[in-house]
Amino acid sequence: MGTTQSVEYAIAGAGVAGLSCAFHLSRAGQHDYMVLERAPEVGGTARSHTVDGFTFDYASHILYTKSPYVARLYDELLGSNRLERRREAWIYSHGTFTRYPFQANLHGLPRDVVYECLVAFLHARDQRYATENLNFAEWAELTFGRGIAKHFMLPYNRKQWKFPLDQMTFAWVGNRVLRPPLDDVVRGALMSQQKGFGPNNTFLYPRHGGIDIIPRA
Repeated sequence: MGTTQSVEYAIAGAGVAGLSCAFHLSRAGQHDYMVLERAPEVGGTARSHTVDGFTFDYASHILYTKSPYVARLYDELLGSNRLERRREAWIYSHGTFTRYPFQANLHGLPRDVVYECLVAFLHARDQRYATENLNFAEWAELTFGRGIAKHFMLPYNRKQWKFPLDQMTFAWVGNRVLRPPLDDVVRGALMSQQKGFGPNNTFLYPRHGGIDIIPRA
């Protein structure tokens, strides 16, 4: 389609969001759209590159959802080309490895660190605070206590985002940052627990090819 032709819908970018928009417009019977993409391939950052038989994704991607519709869409797009895996994520700190997420798996850390994190978490649970003007650093400390914030939440997120946490909102958190109930925190401090936490505790990935199987499909 020529770029001078008039269309009802102009979609900026052929990343997963743009392709999904076009895909669902087509399913709704709306075909008067144009997808504009500057790269020679679709997918945006959800692309893969193969070198000497090894496939590398341009960024870290896994597939997980709580939406029944999206789960059905994964089935449709991947078919039998899918693997389901349980997340194996570990945190190295204080000279030892502990299970992810940190806030529910304190067992194995030095006793003084476990004590500091657990007591501060208990104090934090009793506090009531307004969230309107909190930045992410304040939210993390008030939600998890100073111990968990100091030993994990703040250093991890500084490394992750490369941006001052006192200048970040916490509105993006949603269900990305687990806020475990008290019994899980206490159990995870006293013993190693195998319980999986979070929406991506299990995830899908293409059996063959990289993540660009999704935008290509």
